[in-house]
Amino acid sequence: MKKVLTVLLAVAFVAAFTMPAMAADKTEWSFYGNARLQTFSYDDDANSGGGFTNGVVRFDDRDTTWAQIGNSRFGANAKIGNISGQVELRESTEWRIIWGEWDFGVGKLGVGKHYRPVNMFYSNQAAYGEINELWSGGVYNGADGMIRLRFQGIADIFDFDLAFVDPDANGRANNFATNFGGTYAFADIDTTLPIIEARGLFNWGALQIELNGGWLSIENVGIDGNNREREYDIDSWILAFGLKYSIGPFGFRGDIWTGENTAYMDQLTWEPVVATYDAATDSIIDGDGFGWLVVATFKVNDMLSLEAGYGEMEYDSNVAGATDDDVSSVYVQAVITPTPGVVIIPEIGELDYEDNLAGNDEGDTFYFGAVWKIYY
Repeated sequence: MKKVLTVLLAVAFVAAFTMPAMAADKTEWSFYGNARLQTFSYDDDANSGGGFTNGVVRFDDRDTTWAQIGNSRFGANAKIGNISGQVELRESTEWRIIWGEWDFGVGKLGVGKHYRPVNMFYSNQAAYGEINELWSGGVYNGADGMIRLRFQGIADIFDFDLAFVDPDANGRANNFATNFGGTYAFADIDTTLPIIEARGLFNWGALQIELNGGWLSIENVGIDGNNREREYDIDSWILAFGLKYSIGPFGFRGDIWTGENTAYMDQLTWEPVVATYDAATDSIIDGDGFGWLVVATFKVNDMLSLEAGYGEMEYDSNVAGATDDDVSSVYVQAVITPTPGVVIIPEIGELDYEDNLAGNDEGDTFYFGAVWKIYY
C-alpha cells in the first residue's frame, strides 16, 4: 500500500510541475472547409473523347452534370511551438493531406501526405470537376506520402523544396499489365529508390518564376513464353517551367513542360504518357510528353473577375507508324463573389481531342455551366 501511495504522490508531483508548461504550449487549432457543386451541360460530337469515354462515342450526345465535386473538403491546421500540422479530408472520404512539419530554423522538415513539388495550379478551369486544364497543358502530380525539406526566403527571393516521394510500385502494376501485354506475362514492378522531386521559386513581387522536376526509375519483371524471367528498366522524368506576372488589374500565368513516361510518376494528362513494349525487338520504347498553357485574368472589382485560358498537351509513343495523340482546351469564365465565402463561376469552353495515335479524329466537346462554392 505504501508503494502505491508513493507512486501516486510522485505522479501528482510531476503533473503539478508539467501542467503549467503544457498549458503554456497548448496546441492552437483552426478548422476550415468548403462545399462545391458543379452544374454543367456537355455536348459531345460523334467520335469525340466524350470527356470520360475516350473515343467510343459514335453519335452526338448531350448530358447534364449536376453533382457535388469530389474536391469538396474539410480540414484543420495545428501549431505548437515550432511544430505544425495539417489534416484534410476530401468529399470521397480520402485523406488528401495528413502532414506534420518541424521548423528547425534554417528550414522545415515535413513528413506525411501532402502536395508534391511537381504541381502548378495556374488555371482555374471549372469544368469536369474543376480540372484546371490539368488534362491539357497543366502540371499535376497530386498528393502522396513523402519526406520533404523546404527552405524559404533564401536571399529574400528564393524558395526551394526537395522531396522523396512514395514510388507506389504495387499501385502502378495495372498500368504495366495494360501496356506490356503481348508475348510476356508481366507480373511485378520493382523499385529501389523513391520518386525524387524538386521545386524552385523565384519571387520578385509582381513576377514569379518557377522551375520544378522529378525522376523515377522502375523495373518491370515478367515471365516469357519459355518460362524465363525477363527484366526491363524504365526511367520516368518531367521538367516544368512556370511564370506568373501581374500589373494593376491584369494578370498573366503560363507553364510549359516536357517529360518521358510521366504517367508512372502519376502526372495527370488526358492521354497518359507511357512506355510501350516492342515484341519485334524485345525492348521498351519510351513515350514522350509535352504540354503548355496560358491564362489571362482581369479583376473588375472585389466582386467580379474574368479569366480566359488555352492549353494543349501531346503524347508521342515513338512507335513506328503511330502519330501524336493530342488534346487542347479553351475556356472563358467569370468569378463572382457576392459575399465573402461564396463563389460562383459561370464558364463556357471546349475540349478538342484532335487525333489519336492512329491518326483518326476524336472530335470535341462543347460545354457551358457553373461551379458553386461556399467556404467556411
